[in-house]
Parts: sequence; structure tokens; C-alpha cells
Amino acid sequence: MSHPPARTTLAALLAGAALWSATPVPANPALGGAAWPRPHTGFAAPAGPVVLVREWRRALADGATIVSRRRYEVRFVADGDGYRVEGRQIAAEVDAPPRLATLARIEQTRLDDGMFPMRVDAQGMIVAVAAPGEEEARRDAGRLASAMLANLPEGSEERREAELFLNRWLAQGQAGRWPTDLFHPAPGQRRATRDFPLGDGLSGSVEVLVDASCDGPGGMLARFERTVVTRAAGQQRATSEVWRLVTDPAKQ
Repeated sequence: MSHPPARTTLAALLAGAALWSATPVPANPALGGAAWPRPHTGFAAPAGPVVLVREWRRALADGATIVSRRRYEVRFVADGDGYRVEGRQIAAEVDAPPRLATLARIEQTRLDDGMFPMRVDAQGMIVAVAAPGEEEARRDAGRLASAMLANLPEGSEERREAELFLNRWLAQGQAGRWPTDLFHPAPGQRRATRDFPLGDGLSGSVEVLVDASCDGPGGMLARFERTVVTRAAGQQRATSEVWRLVTDPAKQ
């Protein structure tokens, strides 16, 4: 029986887990089985523009780390029984090992605000995300990055890391990748695990860990950290994302 290479199974898990991990994590029997609580207070959106900081961090096989940090100016506009969240990217920076410098530059120059405007209901849950307007540009950049991969030796560690980076980068473009309860999370920690079939009798697992905190009586996001751990073919990869809402520009 032939088995897919480890890098293929891990890439499949990363892509397959993107949408699942974006939903609120359900109750975990290992933690007592209690339903994950919602905040007791109602949702109150900020009155003016705020800055949303999103940091994505991934550990590589050699201990190095890729870090992508983006800042968005967002504004909540009352709309019917909910809100329209308008936003635009105002800054981006990517830190990566020298061998991935070219891909890092592509990622840093990519404008990533096509998910706006978002639709948020009265409870602060994200219920709709705009279709990315830069989809064609994303495909062009993907083709360019794939061509660059062809110049790396087949089977080399540099090639494997670049492929994983590219797969994760492309997976970020999927609508729904942001947690639906991002703007109004229940404070505290939670986790959930799901198994994924990979074919040829193989399976992998994805574990999602969330640690969230709110600010003020309206239960608005203060900090939301989500860590996704994928396990397949005897390998394990961890990716973490942190969102912070900043009302004081000096704290960006």
C-alpha cells in the first residue's frame, strides 16, 4: 500500500482545518462537557474606528519561526439588527528565515483586506464575509510563488518548508477563516480535537486551542489567541494566531 508523503498529508490537513477551526469551538467532554458559556453582557461595538492587529506565527522543523503581522483600521456601522464592519489594511510585516525571504516579500506586499466589509449580528457574531476582491491577484502571486518553488531542490528541507508555507498562505485566503465569535468571544480557554481521513487507511488530527479575553461591559474583543496543532504521518506542526483590538494607537 502506498502512502502519501508527509508534507502532502500535512498540507492537506492545514487546508482542510482552515474552515473548521474558524467556528466557535464546541464543548469538550474532557473538560467536563459543559457548554461553552457566552458572555452575560450584551454586545456593544466601538463608537469610532479602532485598529485590529492580527499576528500569525508558525514554527518550522528547524526551530525557526515565520511571523506575519497585519494591522487593519476597522469601523462598526449600525446596520439593521446588526453591524457592517468596514475595514482596510494599514500595515503588514513578515519575518521569515533567509531561505524563505522571497516568499516572505510576496506575502508582505499582498494586500489582505478583501474580507471587508463583514456582517456582524446583534450578538457580535460574524455572519458574512465579503468575497475577496483581489482573488485574481492572489492567483497570480500563487503562480509566481509556485514557479519559485521549482528552483528549490526536490526533497530538500528548504523545498518542504516553502511548500508548507505556500499551502498555509493560500489557505488563509478562504472566506470564514476568521473565528465567527472573534469580536465577542467568551473569555477563558477551550479546546477541541477532530480526526481527518487522509486516504490509504491513514488519518490525521487537528487540535484547536483558544484563549480569549474581552474588554469593557460590552464584551468587545481584547485578545483572541487560536493555536492549531496538526498531526499526520508521525509529524506535528503548530500554527498560532493572535488578534488584538487596539483603541490606543500608542499600543499598536
